[in-house]
Amino acid sequence: MLRPDLSNFRNSDAVRKIPPDISANPKPTTRVAMLKANSAAAPLSSARQSMVGRAMDKHIKAQFRETARTIVSRDRSATRGGYSNNLPGDITAAIVAAYKLGLGHAKNPPKQHTPMSPSEALAWETVPPTSRNVLQALTWSYSQFKATPTYQSSMLSRYIDTDTGRERWAVYDSGGSPCVTGHTFAKKGIGPLIRLGLLAADPSQDGRLCLTSKGDATCREYWVRSDRVDPSLPIQSMRG
Repeated sequence: MLRPDLSNFRNSDAVRKIPPDISANPKPTTRVAMLKANSAAAPLSSARQSMVGRAMDKHIKAQFRETARTIVSRDRSATRGGYSNNLPGDITAAIVAAYKLGLGHAKNPPKQHTPMSPSEALAWETVPPTSRNVLQALTWSYSQFKATPTYQSSMLSRYIDTDTGRERWAVYDSGGSPCVTGHTFAKKGIGPLIRLGLLAADPSQDGRLCLTSKGDATCREYWVRSDRVDPSLPIQSMRG
C-alpha cells in the first residue's frame, strides 16, 4: 500500500504559521504546569485560601494520630484474644469523621492558636507517644494515687552504651542517685522533648536534662487527668 507524500504539506505556509494567541500562551504539557494554569484561571474561595499553605493544626493532627493508635491497639488485642474485630468499620468511621471535620473547617476555618507562654502546659496529646513514657518516668512523684505527691521530678543523664555504642539516657532521682529500676531511654524519646521545650540541660546539675517550667506544668496536668482516670487520655501502648 502506497503512503501519501506529506513533505510538501509539512513545509507549506499554512503549517508554518502559528496563530498569535497559541504562540503567546502555549498549552501546558506537564501536570505541574496544568495545575498552575488552572489555579491562575480559577481563584480559590476565601475559605480554601485560608487553609492552603497553612500547616495542619497540631491538635487536630494529634487527634488523628490517637484515633489511629486506638484502632491499631483494638485490632491487635482482638488478634491476640482470638475474637472478632470490625477493623474496616473502625477505619471507615475514622475517615468519615475526618471528612466531616474537614467540611466543617472549610465553612468555618478554625482560629489560629495564639503563641504560648514559656510556662504554659502543652496538651498531653501533642507530646509524641515515645516521649510520654519519658515524662511519666521522671514525674511519678506527681501522682496522688495512693500517695502524697512531692513534685520532685527526676533527671536524665547521658551515657554511651558499651554494647551497642549508642547514646542512652539514665534516670536519676532529685537527690542525684540512679533510679533503682535502672530503666534508660533512647535518644528517640528525648529529642522531641527538648525541641518542645519540656526538657533542658541544667548547668547546676552537671548538664543533666531537667524539666522546664513548661515541662513541669505539662506533667502536672497529665497526672491530674491520670489520677481521675480520664477516658480521653491517649492510650499508653498499642500492644493491646
